[in-house]
Amino acid sequence: MLSALRRILPAASFALLLASSAAAQTEPESEKETGGAGGWEFELAPLYIWFAGIEGNASIGPLNTPIRLSFGDVLENLSGIFTLHFEARKSKWSLFTDGMHLQLEPGTTLPNGAPVGVKIENDVIEVGAAYRVRDAQPSVDLLAGARYTNLEMRGSSRGVSVVEESWWDGFGGARMRYAFGETKDWSIAARADVGTGGSDLTWSAYALMAWQFAKFASVTAGYKWLDYDYTNGTGLSRVDWDVTYQGPIAGIVFNW
Repeated sequence: MLSALRRILPAASFALLLASSAAAQTEPESEKETGGAGGWEFELAPLYIWFAGIEGNASIGPLNTPIRLSFGDVLENLSGIFTLHFEARKSKWSLFTDGMHLQLEPGTTLPNGAPVGVKIENDVIEVGAAYRVRDAQPSVDLLAGARYTNLEMRGSSRGVSVVEESWWDGFGGARMRYAFGETKDWSIAARADVGTGGSDLTWSAYALMAWQFAKFASVTAGYKWLDYDYTNGTGLSRVDWDVTYQGPIAGIVFNW
């Protein structure tokens, strides 16, 4: 857990400092004092919960591990998790960062049938920017950014190597939001993006519903997907990470 915090928090902190610095430099004094519409708006979702199951295939050289983990299975094998989302908006532009750490210890077998313990640590850090192309309901943003992934797979049986892979993927996509209700305190949102780089292909998507129950806070729930098709190396050093994370997501969001 501490290693994950050291990896994720620097990127989140950098985005926070970048947005705050830009706001301090560009926001007129009148807007700082009044919180006018031309000022910066911030959104923070600390420790939101993604009830993600994992399905796919992971390989380290000769060790092939089919992964079929429901959310219940993930909880059973889970040994650590950390999540964070932060966004800063001004006028039509937004800066955002998202971080996740997942640590699993599922069991598997070698090709000869011998049992082997496997430890998987997966860190994902996303940074990007969005530009609003439609203000009317539903609002639409185009977005682009980069997703950093650190993957460590470790086998406990002799002859199974420890592999750590880190790579960057660029991505582009779009998102929308539609507010409804008498006071517009309910909303639905969706996002989809696709990218490549270190991965042969990666994509993510979500669909959410939110209720703003207070001036500075709302609760949100929905469903999220994240997919990787990553291959690197050959022979004993070959690594395959062809998996899809998917499941319900929920959390509390603070706005100011």
